[in-house]
Order: sequence, then structure tokens, then C-alpha cells
Amino acid sequence: MWLLVWAKKLKNPGNKRIILFIHHLSPRKGSHVIAPVAKVLSSLRKDVFFIIIGSGTGEKQLCDQIKKDSLESIIKLRGNIPNSEIPGYFSAADVFFMPSQEEGFPRVILESMATGVPFVASNVGAVAEIVPAVSSDYLITPDDINGFAEKLNKILSTSDSERIKLSSALKEHVKRFDVGIIAKNFIELFK
Repeated sequence: MWLLVWAKKLKNPGNKRIILFIHHLSPRKGSHVIAPVAKVLSSLRKDVFFIIIGSGTGEKQLCDQIKKDSLESIIKLRGNIPNSEIPGYFSAADVFFMPSQEEGFPRVILESMATGVPFVASNVGAVAEIVPAVSSDYLITPDDINGFAEKLNKILSTSDSERIKLSSALKEHVKRFDVGIIAKNFIELFK
């Protein structure tokens, strides 16, 4: 029931597949590729809806791209939202999208895995080191518009059983980053 509440809150028009972006809107976080990827993906399938959470220096450019390409019906900018609402957005999402130019250790990928939401992300920083092997096919070179669209489409086209299997693998994999486990490993370094 609460998922229906989130769908209403997200203003998801119809039964669309939700692609979620949560990050600072800036070129280094890939905000400049959101509209081009949405344009390509919407040419492959008509059931996509992008929810963009965040704000920043790239917001105006993104808004201009959305208007220029007439993507207002499939991309909604939500601005900054409280961290307490993030789990609701993840629970409503079909796939998480992180097209960053650079990253360190992106907590948002851990959040995606913890909620069992598959992702398509740039292969930058420590991303490849923290994701399970089953997700390595969904790591893309930054700025590869067609690559991002293709992989988003691939995830959205998977069967329910494949999605459940992937979701379970993500939830299991992220357990290795639990604070208790990391703290214990850190302490072991000094023994």
C-alpha cells in the first residue's frame, strides 16, 4: 500500500518504469548526460520515467536540455529531499542510474544494493571494487550515452525471476560493508 503512496508522490504518469538518479547535479556527477540518455532510452521503450533527486550547478543545464528535447513528461526534478525519504524513492525505483565522471566510494551505490535495486553506473573510482560480479556488466564508461541507455534497457527488460535473483545478490553482497564488519576489519589491521 505504501508503495502506491510513493507512486502518487512521485507523480508517476501511468505504469512507467522508474529510473532514479540521486546526486549533486553537476557535470562531475554526470547531470549533463541524464537528458541525452533519457532521449535515447525513450526511443527504445515508451514506459520510462526518470526521477532526479538533487540540485547544484548543473541544474539549469539539465532543465534547458529537458525543455530543448521535450522530455518534461519523462523527467521530473524533485530537488533536494530529506535523507529519511530516500528509502521510499529506492523502493519505488526499478533501476538506479549513476553517470558520474568521478567518484570515490559512492555510498549511494551501497544504498541501491541494500534496497535490492539494480543499477547502471559509471565505472569510475572504487565503483568496480564495491559491486558484485553480477553487476559488472552494468558499469559503463562515463559519457557513453548509448551504453547507458542500452544497459538501462537491459535491466528494465529482465524477467521477474532474473530481477529477484539480481536483487538478492545485491542485498547479500552489500552486507560485507556493514559498519560492524568494517570496524572489526579495521581493528584487525592494528593487531
